[in-house]
Amino acid sequence: MIPFLAPEEFTGLIERATENDVWEHVDFPESDIPYVFVILADFPPWTSTRSERKPQRALWFRFWFSPDVRTIDDLWIWPETNISLHRASFEPPARSTSVPKYEDLLKETLVEIDHRFLDQPDPRIPGFIETAVESWFDCHPDFAG
Repeated sequence: MIPFLAPEEFTGLIERATENDVWEHVDFPESDIPYVFVILADFPPWTSTRSERKPQRALWFRFWFSPDVRTIDDLWIWPETNISLHRASFEPPARSTSVPKYEDLLKETLVEIDHRFLDQPDPRIPGFIETAVESWFDCHPDFAG
């Protein structure tokens, strides 16, 4: 869903989910974690993985659920309609202290929500990402479950 997601962005999402008490919701299904994670933050290019010190992600991404999702509980406890997840792609602002404006919107995409992804073979994760995330968990034993 997020091209060139950096390990630091991923672990930041874990911290944000904790700050927002995401894990405290009764019967929170594991298959909803990635979809809830992406609505917790914006994803500017300068926080992406880097190659030769340059960010690999060119666009700024922002996500949101369909308007009928008012709380996280609406995703699985009281779903009234088909829930949709949207991704907006923005031209990033010139300054890293700014956020994109509506006129910077390049494209809106409907993201397929597939709760069966946990039944699929594990994707190949680059070694540097595994190492960075494992190191983060080593330094944050309270998140190890």
